[in-house]
Amino acid sequence: MGNNLAVMDGGNQVAAPVNSAPTWSEDDIKLIQDTVAKDTTSSEFKLFLYTASKYQLDPLIKQIWCVKYKNNAAQIFTGRDGFLSIAHRSGKFNGMDSGVRQEGKEIIGWCKVYRNDMDHPFYVEVALSEYSTGQNLWNKKPRTMIQKVAESQALRRAFDISGLYSPEEIDTAEQQHEIKQEINFATQPQLSKIFALANELGFSPENMKSTIHTKYGVNSSKEMTKQQAHELIDEMTALKEARQAAAEPVQGELIPPDEPNTAFNEAYNEMFPDDEEL
Repeated sequence: MGNNLAVMDGGNQVAAPVNSAPTWSEDDIKLIQDTVAKDTTSSEFKLFLYTASKYQLDPLIKQIWCVKYKNNAAQIFTGRDGFLSIAHRSGKFNGMDSGVRQEGKEIIGWCKVYRNDMDHPFYVEVALSEYSTGQNLWNKKPRTMIQKVAESQALRRAFDISGLYSPEEIDTAEQQHEIKQEINFATQPQLSKIFALANELGFSPENMKSTIHTKYGVNSSKEMTKQQAHELIDEMTALKEARQAAAEPVQGELIPPDEPNTAFNEAYNEMFPDDEEL
């Protein structure tokens, strides 16, 4: 495989620079884009792949991932262990000391990183009050979390790592909560309507799962937005009406009618654009 891979972005191909290690197939690229780099632009996705390749981090096992928040630039993340992997591969890593201490009401995380080609360690201190969200693990294990921030920053400085952050350094929890609040997921009446139409049309659960994933990039009808569910109901209703107009039985296999019927063909091809033309 060469240094460039074709990546689909909104139906267009873009070149993604990939070094010799790691090497991804085109199926891998699609999986990465659908899972750990969702909603990124073509430029952001190319930068993500370049960063993963440069630091030899594998997105398929989530050593590296990115988060796209609203219209802001995508943030590329790795964990503390990702920074350690980069340090070890450099051949220059000579150990690390880290911990936390109390200063009045403040908790301080600190870290020293040693290189075997330098006389003095890289040293970082960070204050809990500057990073804690007060939620999730920050609430349950604040000392562990602030120590991870210090370790990540010290490793990044010691090994000249740029464009990568640990999730503990950035308040993604609040962002993700806001994103979930903004998404209008499909309602229960819509899901019930989709289920009823699928039964009437003779669609198997596998048919529906495949169709929903292909059309909307989600793995379940419950992950669809209200608008996507509305569009799917319209398409399924049109297909049902076209079948009835063509005097085809509603129940049965998902097979187009033997006799050409323009209305049915248009509805079927709209629903299943990858099928051969009727």
